[in-house]
Amino acid sequence: MAYLSKLQREVITRHYLQGKKVQDIADELGVPKGTVLSRLSSGREQMRKGLESMEEYEKQSYIPDLAYDKTQAMG
Repeated sequence: MAYLSKLQREVITRHYLQGKKVQDIADELGVPKGTVLSRLSSGREQMRKGLESMEEYEKQSYIPDLAYDKTQAMG
């Protein structure tokens, strides 16, 4: 969800996490139903791209150096 703009996150959260209908979201936000549908679509696309980039990221944030010998450090 971090890949989403505030507007996309708002409609994605209301629709998928809170279970609200598109028309209800549109009424609550004061925007046309088509705007909500557009934000849902673009939000899903952004999330898909974000997940794909995570899958392509191979380097770990932390990889322990298994070859490091503590006895050498103690000297």
